[in-house]
Amino acid sequence: MKNNYNLKYKELFLRPVSSKDVEMVYPYMSNPEISRDMSWDAHKSKVQTLEYLKSVEEAFKKGSSITWAVFHNKKFTGVFSVIAILRKHRSLIYNRAEIAYWLGPEFQGKGIMTKAGELVLDFAYNELGLDKIVVGHHIGNIGSEKLIKRLGFRFTYMEKNMFMKYGKWIDCDFYEMTKTEWNRKKLKIESFFVSPDKHELLSEIGSKYLENPDGHRFTVVNGIPDLIYPYELSKHDSGVKKFYDARAEVYDKFLPLTFKTHFEDEKKLRKSFIHKLNIKKGSKVLEVACGTGRDSEIIAEMIGSKGELHLQDISYPMLDKCRKRLNKFGMKRTYSMSNACYLPYPDKYFDSVYSFGGLGEFENIEKSLQEMVRVTKTGGKIVVGDESIPPWLRETEFYKILVTTNPQFGVELPINKIPVEARRLNLTWVIGGVFYLIDFEVGEGEPKADFDFDIPGVRGGTYRTRYEGQLEGVSREAKTLAYKAIAKKKVSMFKWLDTIVKKQAMKDLNIK
Repeated sequence: MKNNYNLKYKELFLRPVSSKDVEMVYPYMSNPEISRDMSWDAHKSKVQTLEYLKSVEEAFKKGSSITWAVFHNKKFTGVFSVIAILRKHRSLIYNRAEIAYWLGPEFQGKGIMTKAGELVLDFAYNELGLDKIVVGHHIGNIGSEKLIKRLGFRFTYMEKNMFMKYGKWIDCDFYEMTKTEWNRKKLKIESFFVSPDKHELLSEIGSKYLENPDGHRFTVVNGIPDLIYPYELSKHDSGVKKFYDARAEVYDKFLPLTFKTHFEDEKKLRKSFIHKLNIKKGSKVLEVACGTGRDSEIIAEMIGSKGELHLQDISYPMLDKCRKRLNKFGMKRTYSMSNACYLPYPDKYFDSVYSFGGLGEFENIEKSLQEMVRVTKTGGKIVVGDESIPPWLRETEFYKILVTTNPQFGVELPINKIPVEARRLNLTWVIGGVFYLIDFEVGEGEPKADFDFDIPGVRGGTYRTRYEGQLEGVSREAKTLAYKAIAKKKVSMFKWLDTIVKKQAMKDLNIK
């Protein structure tokens, strides 16, 4: 065949299914959770799946349908099909088809089918030469409805009692899209930014808007998109935004006083903070709450022209000041007016994330730190810091003088907000000992440990069995006798109890 039917985008790969895919496909086609909304019942044997795959192969050869296996990060996730291809009937030209799809439950909610659908639609319109594609979904199938709308289909009609399944008549909604409509939609260029709530890629619409898959538009002013979420800020965040909007013009005039108060060299100290990021030439760095760019300038110098610097703040005037400060640098850089609790950046994109002087203003510090972890590569560094006088100085006149002018010095150290992914964490008191600086590497999930080796000694067992295998306890007399028995048997308490409990339980349950 002329066309190359393999489709690829980043970690996504699609290829036509074949009869050799039985072992891969059967576990999903035998899953009732998937078949519930499909035209077929869950397969009861691999023979059924093989027959299905053979029919798909045959339809592919005839040109009446194409079914792609969808792989994400080399894992099979589901299928996406173009079916019922109709080229012409007698003297009438149609060039139309229908799409169908299913996705394994464990892969849902990751945007896989949205991107797979875009690849398939573009191929169908511009390689197969189709002019119209239609699609329908059972009313109540919310996931399919959202996907259809994200792909850009236009609602056409609802059909009652479309078919019967499981003894119940099913109503369906139907949609369509022409080739002209698709190619017009394609003119929206994918942005680097993602939606702050669902982390779905945004599309650029000219230079004035970014649009999420649900059709919400974020305005862009002078290259700075307003990606604030929630769309209506809380009273706290609204107050913070207003404060910094009003303070932007005088911010650089008064900020150096903090360093002067504690006899510190501002630039030298800031460089020492940023060195903890372990960045190098070409690094991708995000600065959260960048302000007017006093740290951004140092980061830009360190990553060079081949690096990427992405600047975030909740205040447009502060970002505008930062942008003007960084105009002399040539590296790729973006600016976003957004909420630190809802960062508009893709997962695991940055080598390092930095935020100094803003953390105490975030309404939800814990969520903000979790967001920083989400967008940082595994093994990357995060460095954060802000005002907080340490506990041993809280009764001093030194403390009382500082906190009278700036109540933020009285805020508690947010060490209990650190995400579980933090590894090799360091805490340092800086700027006269009245600011904290926390740096850590980003790991994956909770720390790993070997909980399964046999612990020597009378008790025996492992860390895991001591945690997972706790029972109700026994009388003092029974415990005394048990210790005498294990001494005689020369085994640990774990092995002795584990053997006896299993043996008696199997006997009581009539298990042989």
